[in-house]
Amino acid sequence: MPKITMEEIGDTSAKPYSPSWDEQAKLFSLPSKDPAETCEFKVNTDLGDEKACQLKREWGHEVVGYGVSILIIPGGMAKNAEDQPVTLNR
Repeated sequence: MPKITMEEIGDTSAKPYSPSWDEQAKLFSLPSKDPAETCEFKVNTDLGDEKACQLKREWGHEVVGYGVSILIIPGGMAKNAEDQPVTLNR
C-alpha cells in the first residue's frame, strides 16, 4: 500500500444550528438515497451511523495516480481526536 500524506485541511468545526425553512425545503427536495446503497457504503467503510450521516463533500480528496478518492474525517469527530482517512474505491 503506498504511503499517502495528508495535507492540512484547516478548521472544519461548526456550531450546531436548526436549519431554516428554506434549507429544509432544499434538503427534502433532493432525490432520496437507496437505503441499500447507504448500507453498502457503511459496511465497506466501517463507519458508524454518526460519522456516515455527517459526511461533507469538502472532506473528499482525489489521490492522483491511484484512481481512488479518500475522505478525511476531522479528528473532532473521533474519540482519539485524530483525523480518520476513509478510502473510497469502485
